Amino acid sequence: MGRHTITKKGFISLFVLLFILTFIFITIQHKPNTIDDFIIIEQAETKKESNILNIQEIITNSLKINTENSSDLKKEVNTRLLEYFSKEDIYNYYILNSISNTKQEVSLSKLQDISKIITYKPSKHITIKKYVITNGITKDMLLSFDINTNNYLTIYSFPENYSLMVVVYD
Repeated sequence: MGRHTITKKGFISLFVLLFILTFIFITIQHKPNTIDDFIIIEQAETKKESNILNIQEIITNSLKINTENSSDLKKEVNTRLLEYFSKEDIYNYYILNSISNTKQEVSLSKLQDISKIITYKPSKHITIKKYVITNGITKDMLLSFDINTNNYLTIYSFPENYSLMVVVYD
């Protein structure tokens, strides 16, 4: 019986040693490519910044339209954004509900619900126009888009009260 116990302990020790050696071998073989990962993350950041700049340009150009009616201006800005979103097939745009974490398709009515326009005329020939993404009444509807780069996915959501302002001289 004593000999059987020694054989059993030796077998368990050998099994544990083989497991450790296999784990070390796999770990050494699959080193993380930190430089490749860094490049992929930088590509995603570049794509994100480029897309945000495009969106900002659409909003600022739309705000320069010669109208002081906030509802017409809001509809025009959101229509142009929706056109841009539908043309861009690189990114997946959606409205993210931050409470339930569900995605909804971007539509003109959804954009109208989560945004507002503020116009102010401080003098006769100057008009200040501001587009604000309010995230809706309950502040849980986030305008978002996905960025795919190789095997890397990141989500960007516009923050609450994200705004762009334009000063128009008449």
